Amino acid sequence: MNLQLLTSRKLVAVLHGLIILASVLPSAIARADDRTGVKIRMPKETTVAAKSGEKYSGTLEITASDVGEIDSIDLRGDGWAPTSVKLPPNTKLDQGGQLNVPFQVECIDSSKSLEIRVAFDGRVRTKRLNLSPERFARRGKARPTIVIPSNELPYPQPMPVGGIDDGAPRGSCEDQLIHFRGRFAYYRPGVDNNGDGDFDDPGADNNGDGDYDDPGVDANGDGDTNDPGDIAPDVAPDVAPALVGADRIEFSIMDDDIIDEEIFRGLTNEDGSFDVTVCWDDCDISGCDDPDIYLYIECDTDIVNVQDGEDILEEDYNWSTESSQYYPDYTGHDIDFGTVLPADPAEYPAIHIHNTITRAHRFVQENDGSYIDHVDVQWPESDTEYIRFFEEIYIQPSEQWNEATQTHEWGHHLLYEWDANGSGDYCNGYCDDDNSSTCGGESCDNDGHCVWCQENAGDAWNEDFLTGLAQSWCEVGGRVMALCPGHKWRE
Repeated sequence: MNLQLLTSRKLVAVLHGLIILASVLPSAIARADDRTGVKIRMPKETTVAAKSGEKYSGTLEITASDVGEIDSIDLRGDGWAPTSVKLPPNTKLDQGGQLNVPFQVECIDSSKSLEIRVAFDGRVRTKRLNLSPERFARRGKARPTIVIPSNELPYPQPMPVGGIDDGAPRGSCEDQLIHFRGRFAYYRPGVDNNGDGDFDDPGADNNGDGDYDDPGVDANGDGDTNDPGDIAPDVAPDVAPALVGADRIEFSIMDDDIIDEEIFRGLTNEDGSFDVTVCWDDCDISGCDDPDIYLYIECDTDIVNVQDGEDILEEDYNWSTESSQYYPDYTGHDIDFGTVLPADPAEYPAIHIHNTITRAHRFVQENDGSYIDHVDVQWPESDTEYIRFFEEIYIQPSEQWNEATQTHEWGHHLLYEWDANGSGDYCNGYCDDDNSSTCGGESCDNDGHCVWCQENAGDAWNEDFLTGLAQSWCEVGGRVMALCPGHKWRE
């Protein structure tokens, strides 16, 4: 680490993060790495939908994040016959080098994702792609939404009235003056930490140290914590399910036309609401008519772009009210979209991930002054990691609600942007076997890294500082929401 690359304020943040490590639970943040590897795609121009019961032919497009060699490619999946792909004679790649490999595999059930496993310099990168006809039919189309009317669920403080006529007197609009308002949100699941079937228990800080993450003390060594002198394990407070707004997500108010026109584009406030007034003239080269209005939302801002990890095009998550709220030939002056949610609850984590990265970014900016450039996040993925060459974060389903892990991964991007990344070498003789005693009780896998045992200096910097950053954000910066094991989820 070159400390000259860091400002004094960044260094303070570094020291703060390292100090916080003393209070971090090993289980609070899942193992999540800054890796080298490959990016696996299929060319959009030649890729077609799979059909159940037929052979499927395609081409894999493999790009290397570093110099290395492809050792093997295997195809599998619940609806696919296991197949090893024949490799070309030369599979060595330079950094950024690309190899196109044709393949053929038997498709048993096209509704199941094809799993592609590429071994690159001894490390396996797995990618799942949905090649179903249903997915291909949806390509390029926004996802549907549902609405909770505003009179049933008032949304929080609106943004100041603004828009195209921002600050102009209302009487100066000679065309159609329209007031738009609404909110985009999702439901976040609850956590029943004591397993009693509800979400209203306050938790138990049994040793009185101000947190809920202590494992308890077995004073007499009899294998339990029920005896006089023992201290029972802490129990974290329950977390109630909640409706959470999309924090600073991009929304557009659209006029459905031969080529759709954008009436207004902006960002929601921190609670997902918007309130804008626009002076709209619906005249163009084809003439003048009344607008056909709908709302469009996309997980793509200057901070984070959340993309579908199982789509060959890596499409942004986006939604439209065209099928739920559509205002044809609108001649009025006030549209309340209400509280809009994705129609499919399985899509809620995309917004949750967007919120986590947006709020971690804000936390660093407010405390350090750094504005970290945009990062792509792909979900769902087979692993949770950051690959710096592609500047991409990958989140697997098991981590889709875990803000601590997501913040940790974004922290790798922060270090990359600060030019403060040490080179990772996880297979380094520390924490590389399956013996949990190696790391003081923390189970480790091959090519792993640890929280509570010795590591080399590069990995200690790359990983443990980010563990501290994540915990610091959860405890201090979460403010609106934070799922941190041992801490309350703040609303």
